[in-house]
Order: sequence, then C-alpha cells, then structure tokens
Amino acid sequence: MLKEKNIPLIDQLNQYIEPVDPEWSERLKPANRELLLELRKYLGMQEAGLNVPDSLIEFAFNAGENDGGILSKTLKGTFSITELVKNNKEIYNFEKENINPFYFEFLTDEMGLSYGIKYDDKIEKGIYYEDTCFVSSSFKNLLFQSAVRLYEEKYYANTISFGASINSLKEASYERKGLEPFVLADDMCTLYGLKKAWFNDNYFFFAYSYNVSIYLLNQVAISSKISGNDSELIKKMTEYLLPKIGAKIQDF
Repeated sequence: MLKEKNIPLIDQLNQYIEPVDPEWSERLKPANRELLLELRKYLGMQEAGLNVPDSLIEFAFNAGENDGGILSKTLKGTFSITELVKNNKEIYNFEKENINPFYFEFLTDEMGLSYGIKYDDKIEKGIYYEDTCFVSSSFKNLLFQSAVRLYEEKYYANTISFGASINSLKEASYERKGLEPFVLADDMCTLYGLKKAWFNDNYFFFAYSYNVSIYLLNQVAISSKISGNDSELIKKMTEYLLPKIGAKIQDF
C-alpha cells in the first residue's frame, strides 16, 4: 500500500503501481536536466525568486517526457517538459508582460483547460484547475492521488462507483446531521478498520485495509469508488455512506 517512506518518489510510486502494471516504469521517459532549468527561466520564476517544486523536478527527471499514464490518463492531458519549455519560451520572448510566475500551468487537458501550481509568498499553495478550482494540496500529493484513482481498483475483484451532485449533497444534509462528507468517511473508516492515507487533503480522501478501500474526490460535487474482495463489506459501506451524502451508484 501507499505508505510514506524515505525512498525516492519514483520508487515509492512504482512499489504501488508495479503489482498491477508491471510495465509502468519501462514506459517512463525522463526530461533533460537543462530543460528544467530553462523552464524555470521561461516561467518567470527565476526572476521572481521562485522554485519549481522539488517533487515535480524529481518526477520530471524520471518521467518528464512520458509519465506512463499517471497524470496523462487521470487528468486527460500530456505532461511534457519539452512542450512546456517550447510554449513558455515563446510567451517569454514575445509576450513577457503576460507571464504570471505565481501560477505555473504544467498540464493542459483534452478540453484545452489547464492544471497549475499556485504560489503565495514563494510557497507552493496547491494545484488548481483553470486557476479557480482547487484540485490538490501539492504536486507530490497529486501524484499519489492520481495513482490511486488510476490503479486502486485493479487490486480487488469488485468495485462500486458512485457520485453525488451539489443538489443531492444539500438535500442529504439532514441525513448526515450537517457533517461534511469526509468526516462521515473518516467515521466509517474507524468503524470498519480502514487506515487513512498520508496524502489526503480537503478535497481527496483515501483509506484502505486488506479487504477493501475507498476514495472520495470532492471537487464541487463528489465522485467515489469502493473496491474490495469482500462483497458484504462493500455493501455495508455503501449502505452506510451513500444515503448520507445523497449519492447514487453509477454504471459505466
């Protein structure tokens, strides 16, 4: 399982991914070290005294030209340091006044919308979608959250997907006595003996045990998956949680 360890980031990710995708590390393609230095310059970060997050640099050294799908499949875009340098160099040379070094767009999805890292007083303040929708508390956390979204269900025989709209969340507020969905999920994990992940934040919740796991993604509305080998336990968890958040099981 994903436990925070004192080993290189890419090795930690691979320990989790390899059992269900043994070729993941072979698909990775590293970025050129010099390109990363150029990227900091063309983003305007060098002049502003800002640094690209250590986790992004470490990840890019191993997967900056092909991430094996961890971001590209989850966020539905391409993560490429070469492309980032190319695009930002053009802006730097011809439209430098439009550069915002405090918001670093690192991936554009298939809809043409971007994911970026915000800075406040030279400190990384989280990942945002189109500069407004909070996605994750850090780039490092985003990597592990993306790994869970992409691979967790592959560890188990059964998976149930469910979601709750803004309206259904409001309508179910009485059922959960006004408690936030993640508080309910936390209580459920205590009830059924699940361990919470170290990379959880206000918008992503993941907990697991030997027999079952659950993740919730809370970005305006809620989407979630419960995966496990124990069908009866999955049933109990869905019966506990779904009515309280106004969620419905989704069939794909």
